Amino acid sequence: MKPNTRLITFMLFAFSALSSLAHGILSVVGPDTVDVGDYGVSRLPSISFTLQNTGDAPLRLTHVVSTCRCLILGSYPKQLPPGAKGALLCTVNQEETRGEQFCGTVMIETDSQQTPFSHVTVKSSHPWNLEKIYTPPRVFPAPEYRTNGMETIFYEGEPFRGKPTRVFAYLGMPSVPPGQRVPGIVLVHGGGGSAFYRWVKLWNDRGYAAISMDTCGAVSGNTFGNEQRAHYRHADSGPAGWGDFKNADAPVKDQWAYHAVAAVIRGHSLLRSKPEVDPARIGITGISWGGYLTCIAASVDHRFAFAVPVYGCGFLDENSAWKDNQYDHAGMELGTKWAKLWDPRYFLPLSKTPFLWVDGSNDFAYPMDSLQKSYRSLSSPYSLCVRLRMPHGHGAAGENPAEILAFADQSVRGGKKLPTIGTLHRNGSKISVPYSAGEYRIQRAVLNYTTDTGRWQKRLWQETPATLGEQTVTAELPSNTTVYYINLVTEENLVISSEHEELNRD
Repeated sequence: MKPNTRLITFMLFAFSALSSLAHGILSVVGPDTVDVGDYGVSRLPSISFTLQNTGDAPLRLTHVVSTCRCLILGSYPKQLPPGAKGALLCTVNQEETRGEQFCGTVMIETDSQQTPFSHVTVKSSHPWNLEKIYTPPRVFPAPEYRTNGMETIFYEGEPFRGKPTRVFAYLGMPSVPPGQRVPGIVLVHGGGGSAFYRWVKLWNDRGYAAISMDTCGAVSGNTFGNEQRAHYRHADSGPAGWGDFKNADAPVKDQWAYHAVAAVIRGHSLLRSKPEVDPARIGITGISWGGYLTCIAASVDHRFAFAVPVYGCGFLDENSAWKDNQYDHAGMELGTKWAKLWDPRYFLPLSKTPFLWVDGSNDFAYPMDSLQKSYRSLSSPYSLCVRLRMPHGHGAAGENPAEILAFADQSVRGGKKLPTIGTLHRNGSKISVPYSAGEYRIQRAVLNYTTDTGRWQKRLWQETPATLGEQTVTAELPSNTTVYYINLVTEENLVISSEHEELNRD
């Protein structure tokens, strides 16, 4: 019998056509990005990504390469039959990263027309081992430092130069009815400060559990009869504060910012462990350098219910009180390295916590341009309270703005909803901005403006009444205005601010 050449030709053509429709397709099963910052690099010697051929033809991986020295490429499948899975392994090169933030990518080239190029990514958003510092730290009672009936303790800190450290703190509880739990707050001091017992008492009297820790390896001067000074370093201290720009080349985990943020988060973990405290209703506030630390801690630690940095913000290398003296004097290389390691702008995009920013128009340390860049870096909701010429300091200036308590109560006690203010609109010299009064009565609206240029700290700000409509504020800009913003003022004298706008008067 003669073969049917016509049939054979047709079958070969059909098979060829079907083969041309079959493709291997490379897919990554699960996340294609792993952030090792939340676990600590030392706990993840090898990171595994699962690759799968989801196509209907065999797939070859023709070229696989790590794009940076921070990742060491391990084993991976050279080819995958249809439906098959295989593991791609890589390791963090700790000699290159030294615990710093990094982002490394493995590029994968295949013979697939559908997926010729793919990639997986390993990054570290921060150097803290959250799994470790989310665990309540060991506590060491310190009755010898007891002040005005307030509980004084040390708790376990991060190792410093290979030695264990302890953190001094005041811990206070309000009166808690049986069977109930109270909200809490973490209080972070600024430059020249330490743990403050009266700050803890202030919040205890408001019905909040509170902890105030020293972030610079000292025992509070309260113990020695001088709250604002005489903060003596103790034998189990970590690095001294603040900023520490000149030591940016030291091992990351021996630097002040690393230890200070860890001390704050460990203090939070300790407060959460108390049976009288509701762990879902704990916030944080900090003053000056404490506001700086609040920015980082509340961005990294997603357990916080609210955050209120007072004065403190990021972009310190661009404009701040330290830009010209300490930061620049550290040298360009060290200063740049410090900023990449510890400036809050690299952490704020990680935040999931609502923020209230409290600052003054002429703050000497954290000017309005850096403040605006910081709150615009957030990925979480925020409100603003920017008062004209707000004084800078511990005590009443930084601790007692009424907006802090109102924001805390709104966040964790079902308190009245604060006003909100929208985006400024400008048409020539006429401006308008929508607002909502929340559950407050708005007493007045104010246009704050300056006609000055130059250093933000030196600009002369003025205020003039704005027109308060039912849902909109309107105003006329004075001639030569260079920067302006709107404040809403409630009957309780609470202030909620719009963002500011700079005008080009060239």
